[in-house]
Amino acid sequence: MATIPLSTGARALLTHCQARLDVDLSARNAAARAVEQDDNALGRAQQAARRELQSRAVRGRTVDVAL
Repeated sequence: MATIPLSTGARALLTHCQARLDVDLSARNAAARAVEQDDNALGRAQQAARRELQSRAVRGRTVDVAL
């Protein structure tokens, strides 16, 4: 495969595009982490609500809550 020399402008554009891809990947990863944390928080909140409802049922104060 032959190598083709890049002009200064083409090299600068390539570097710019690579930098944007790196930023986009970083942003995507950050968003994925945030969504994962939200999912974990929701699961923990639901578990806490279930435990509280079970506790109230044992004490005789049942509250009907749709989760």
